[in-house]
Amino acid sequence: MKKLIIACSIMITANTFALNFEKVDVNHLNFNFDGTSGVANLTAGHYETSKFSFSTGNSEALVAKEGNLFNVQYHNLDFQLNLESGGLLDSLGTVDVQNLSIELIPNKKLAVYVDKFSAEIGEGVQDFNHVEIECAQRSRSSLYTDYLLPCLSLGRIKLPLLNLDSKSSMTVAKAIETEDVQGTLGILKNLKNIRVNIIENRYMITFVAKFIINLKANASGAANFNQETNELTLSLEKAKAGIFSIRSKVLKEISKANIKNVRVEGRNIIIKL
Repeated sequence: MKKLIIACSIMITANTFALNFEKVDVNHLNFNFDGTSGVANLTAGHYETSKFSFSTGNSEALVAKEGNLFNVQYHNLDFQLNLESGGLLDSLGTVDVQNLSIELIPNKKLAVYVDKFSAEIGEGVQDFNHVEIECAQRSRSSLYTDYLLPCLSLGRIKLPLLNLDSKSSMTVAKAIETEDVQGTLGILKNLKNIRVNIIENRYMITFVAKFIINLKANASGAANFNQETNELTLSLEKAKAGIFSIRSKVLKEISKANIKNVRVEGRNIIIKL
């Protein structure tokens, strides 16, 4: 479950690349970050606004972190991003993106599609294939977190397949296996048909866990974003595997996970973006 939460936060945050643009297409992006410094390599990108468009070939950017400041060197340009510590970037190591497309229709919608997305999150590397995000968009802004607000009003995320590394597989299995079947389902291979639907700050997550058999699971609750603290709070009101409740197990496994920008307070899962 924690991987689904982080996947959603990563893909929503991915629209950072669309700041002030109406369309962004990237063939390949690779980013390696060790917590203090990193390098991003971009292969062919295309950007469009209402006034102009341009394309880039192969390029490289260097990133260095000093406190809350991320110093970026790109060709002959030097600039800074002021991002709070303990956020999403502090939980990432290596990110690899293939065929990223972002489209913003002013006052209508925000759409994100990624053909293949691989990320080192916490204790392992996760692979996300054919990710789709669609959000109702009511207004434009130059702040990336403002793009999150329409997704909480009306949003949809589709993820056909999520491959888990061995450690993450065990963590997710502990969270969703009920006592009557624990240890009898074999190894968790992957998660399939992941769907996240949000309407007026109410979310529903559904997916199928592939063991020896398919185990259907779902979770629901309230989703709220605090612009002052830059935190997304998911209140986990219900979580079930089949007909059995797994809410307490899900919260326990998330609280035990080593993810720097995620914490659990009661039934609330709080994600620092």
